Amino acid sequence: MSKCEELFCVKSGETKKLTPDWYILNDAAASAVPGLLRGRTVRFPERVKVFIDHDTPCGSVEAAALQKELIACAENIGCELMNGAGISYQIMLDRFVAEGQVVASCSPHAPIFGAANALGLYLSPEQMADALVSGETEFIAPEAVSVEITALPQFPLGAKDLALMLVDKAGTSLKDKAVEFCGAGAAKMPRHDRITLCQMVKDTGATAAFFDVERASADFRLETDALVPLVAGPDTVSRVRPLAHADQVAVNEVFIGGCSGGRIEDLRAAAEVLRGRQVPLHVRLMVAPATSEAFLQAAEEGLIDVFFDAGAIMMGQGCSVCWGRHQGFIGENEVLVSSGSRCSRGVAGPQSSKVYVCSPVTAARCALAGKICEEREVRP
Repeated sequence: MSKCEELFCVKSGETKKLTPDWYILNDAAASAVPGLLRGRTVRFPERVKVFIDHDTPCGSVEAAALQKELIACAENIGCELMNGAGISYQIMLDRFVAEGQVVASCSPHAPIFGAANALGLYLSPEQMADALVSGETEFIAPEAVSVEITALPQFPLGAKDLALMLVDKAGTSLKDKAVEFCGAGAAKMPRHDRITLCQMVKDTGATAAFFDVERASADFRLETDALVPLVAGPDTVSRVRPLAHADQVAVNEVFIGGCSGGRIEDLRAAAEVLRGRQVPLHVRLMVAPATSEAFLQAAEEGLIDVFFDAGAIMMGQGCSVCWGRHQGFIGENEVLVSSGSRCSRGVAGPQSSKVYVCSPVTAARCALAGKICEEREVRP
């Protein structure tokens, strides 16, 4: 029995109506929902969370208008509004989501909730509006594919490297599937690493993720002993290479943050690499904690001092540069190395610009080196 079958009593290929425990609306993919709800009544307003987390602080007049409408929508629904508190998916996992729950959003990041063994549903704005009014939505259970993680990666390797290994190894075999992680590494994996791994599952084409640590067999394995620092991009996360074999191009900007690289554990790891060092003057290093709690914890631990001393620019909590719409733009032919999850062409600047995705540790090392390379002398 798959974890999805166990938790939600539905077999692969079956259609079932589910009542979401949580509905997430944010200022990215859900911006059309307020208009679709006009004149309609939300059935479970206490289950709705509205976030302003992507375009914060607001970067354009157009975005301000959309956010104004979303804020008014929250008031009309009578639900909780979180304006600038941090990335919605991370806050939901920190404060609200529990095992066996169903979380509806308009985001392809939906598999991230598998870190809590919850089901994330990726709905269109139209489907979301209908689900908010009716209180339920249809779910077609995906086929489960089990992935064994043989052991936990050790510093300087991390869950982001493991996730990129999965993207590279899986190819298109996980498209529309539910990934179920098992094995000794999955059993010992801390929560923050589970979040990173599940967040990146979307880049395999999978629609859900779970942890089934008691499963005895697997469809394929991720051999942690063979893991090396990896980098993906440009243009697609599916283009994965060992850092040692990556294009040794000069770096103009480095971003440490996002929902796959901005938790307090990520900030600690990056700070260890940067401590007592400075990035070259031509490199713009930007750091954005995922949530206000992570920002405050980083300040308490002295990590903000480390980042400032290294020459970094501290950004507000939220999606920041990874979102690519309002902060940290790069210019013609410039290169961004990011611990975020997006590297599609033009995501952070003109079509000639390039974005590479990697772990926070690798991003910090590339910032110090001023180029994408495996600089062995750059050590914490």
